[in-house]
Amino acid sequence: MITDWPMASLTSGADHARHRVGHAAGGKGRIQVNQLRHYKAKLEYEIDPWDLNEALGRGDKILLVDTRSPEAYRRSHIPGAINIPHRTMSTATTAHLDKGALIVTYCDGIRCNGSTKGALNMLELGFRVKELIGGLDCWRYDGYPDRWIGDGGTRWLVRLLVIQTRFDFSKSGRS
Repeated sequence: MITDWPMASLTSGADHARHRVGHAAGGKGRIQVNQLRHYKAKLEYEIDPWDLNEALGRGDKILLVDTRSPEAYRRSHIPGAINIPHRTMSTATTAHLDKGALIVTYCDGIRCNGSTKGALNMLELGFRVKELIGGLDCWRYDGYPDRWIGDGGTRWLVRLLVIQTRFDFSKSGRS
């Protein structure tokens, strides 16, 4: 049996040999077909900050849903987003939403699964849904604005500020 990854865990040696022959002959092996399905599905289920910003700029029918707690939403959220914590999503709490709009769920970032839970809930409630890759963290990192309710203003995060926070001043000779 051939033991190179990832084939060893998915195919026998004979299958692997057939896969190589099919691939060399220009055909798509089982692995490539599965990968193709995976990446196509991923694009159907997720959206990144750049694509979301472009879609909002075009006026696409999108409803941003912040799935975090009301306290987190008040601290900061994407402009135009509404707050429906994933734990409270139900027919009653979503009745006022347009079922024709694409729902984009988000939470803090990759260390949070609130957007995934929210996306699942919204899908089960009959909405079209995508999840924002990287959540609010990646939205900010890419330089897009966020909004906080406390001061009623918009805080623009400049890329330079992100770069400066990542610079280690202790190595620059500055005290």
